Amino acid sequence: MPDAVATHHKLIRQLIQKYKCYEVKTIGDSFMIACKDAYKAVQLARDLQTKFLKHDWGTEELDMNYHSFENRKAAENEGYIPPTANMDPDVYGALWNGIRVRVGIHTGLSDIRCDDVTGGYDYYGETSNMAARTEAIGNGGQVVMTESTWWALSRSERDELDYKNMGPQGLRGVPYAVVMYQLNAVPGRTYADLRTEIDAILPDDGLDDDGNSQATDALLSSAGTLTGPAAAIAAVLGNCFSPYPPQERIRQIQPLLQKWSIPVPPRNRRVPDDDYCRGLINRVAIKMSTVAQVKQKINGERMSMSTDSNKGNRASQTRPVSQGASSGINANALARLASRGNSVVQPNDWSPDVMELDGEEEQEKKESAAPEAEDDVQLRRLGGRKRSHLGKNNQPEELAFPTE
Repeated sequence: MPDAVATHHKLIRQLIQKYKCYEVKTIGDSFMIACKDAYKAVQLARDLQTKFLKHDWGTEELDMNYHSFENRKAAENEGYIPPTANMDPDVYGALWNGIRVRVGIHTGLSDIRCDDVTGGYDYYGETSNMAARTEAIGNGGQVVMTESTWWALSRSERDELDYKNMGPQGLRGVPYAVVMYQLNAVPGRTYADLRTEIDAILPDDGLDDDGNSQATDALLSSAGTLTGPAAAIAAVLGNCFSPYPPQERIRQIQPLLQKWSIPVPPRNRRVPDDDYCRGLINRVAIKMSTVAQVKQKINGERMSMSTDSNKGNRASQTRPVSQGASSGINANALARLASRGNSVVQPNDWSPDVMELDGEEEQEKKESAAPEAEDDVQLRRLGGRKRSHLGKNNQPEELAFPTE
């Protein structure tokens, strides 16, 4: 078994390198991997399943352990049907082989921090938690992605995938159902039912007579007036969702809330649907405006650094990252995976992308390497007037601009 775990790590790290992702951390057979975008995460998960299927594990013990686990579970649970234990050997060999890894993928904003001890980056926030919850409901060999990841894919990228819409699913600690998609990395595989939480609340059914009074008051307050950029963003979002009835608007807003890692307050009967929806939109608008202001501030500081550099030796500037502090907010794919050995389920992780910093550093280099401003001559029509210009040997000369 130790050899199998070592092989498990080796195969996954080959895929991390292939798709230029970032290995955040490992715990046992657990991986947290940061991907630059949703499609890279999906490709990595798909290739992982096929790579593990084709690998020669050198033993049948792994498959026998999975069969024993399914048969024991069938004996303990009357309604459980083993998905693989009783398959024809030839069919089984075409679909299953060796270690089974389950994968959960979510896309959203993350808080990225540099660890002052290890020097590596770690990821925090609701996106990481959502990826972990998504992984937890899957079965060995299954790839599950949230609706946020699905909508982060382009139409052409979706067309390349074999997938199944799993519908709304309950996740632990999430007060609303999340639409899930199954990636059929190995077509023909069948799985047990998703291991969902029975206490999940659907968006349309989550009305609570008592509810959380503080959350309700906060939501009612947020449904009021906004000012500044947040008000403009809220107005645009309100117009975008206005064609839908209130209940449908609430459902349509859920992926946006997930993508921006915005907690959803519990619903209460004393909050009208329109006010509840308006409160959710305002929360998104506030988050968007805050991120925009932070980005604007960072860009301003970056331009200032570039100007200072131009006065000196024009050395290229790179984005400073303070040790142990947040290094920025990225919207990337966050995935979490887990492999199953015997009857023990070990969690495995993936996460969003620190490699996004490379793109920003490259942009800074381009900005810092921008050419000096040209002479004070604007290429525009000046109605036949002449303007003084320093020509050769710094001697003034007259430049004539043609009239219309």
